[in-house]
Order: sequence, then structure tokens, then C-alpha cells
Amino acid sequence: MTLNKNVALVTPFFHWHLIYHDPDHDKFVDCAIAGNADYLITNDLISTF
Repeated sequence: MTLNKNVALVTPFFHWHLIYHDPDHDKFVDCAIAGNADYLITNDLISTF
């Protein structure tokens, strides 16, 4: 489902568990991967890969 050219509704079916120091942020990475995002932009200075 495309909401507009820059927004898409995605449902992640797999959880990657990539953010070890803050697992609550994994949901953003999971959605970015499921949505085939080119970028994941955050203002959280701690959540670096």
C-alpha cells in the first residue's frame, strides 16, 4: 500500500535484532529492511550500527 511517493505501509515478517544496546529500536530497522529503504535517518546519537 503506497500512501504517497515517499511513504509506504510495511509489515515486517522477520525480526533482525541488529540493535543490541537498545532492542526497542529494532522495530525501525525491521521496517526499513522490510520496506527496502535506501536510508534510515535518526536523531538518536546512540543508535549507530
